[in-house]
Amino acid sequence: MRKLITFIALFLPVAGYCADAGEVNIRVLDALTGEYATCAAYYGILSRAASISGEREAVDRNDRLRERAIIFALTFASKAHGDQAARAVTTDRIDAAIDRHFAYMSGNISLLPVLSGRYAQHCRQALENPGPFADTVLKRTVD
Repeated sequence: MRKLITFIALFLPVAGYCADAGEVNIRVLDALTGEYATCAAYYGILSRAASISGEREAVDRNDRLRERAIIFALTFASKAHGDQAARAVTTDRIDAAIDRHFAYMSGNISLLPVLSGRYAQHCRQALENPGPFADTVLKRTVD
């Protein structure tokens, strides 16, 4: 959580130097909300799969990671859209990500390793190194 607060404190003033800072801030915050919602959905799917196979430690670990990703997503959604809309925006993004993940796996949970190949490193970086991760999202969004 401390990394998130530090990131927000550093990121928002820098974004203020952009030509249209308000629009850029919202676009970047929306992109970050989407990235973390995608990770929350990914960890939720991993948790459910681990639950089915009886892997309690994996369930606990993935639930913690999912919650952490949700906190990031809610924080960015709140900054972009206000506290009232943040929960709805985040829930919609997570639901859409779950649909995308299952479509990517063709609805077949046995293809979970394929999904992990696509998102494991990405989501790990997002949660462990939010500053550099956000820099990447910022560059991709602003360019």
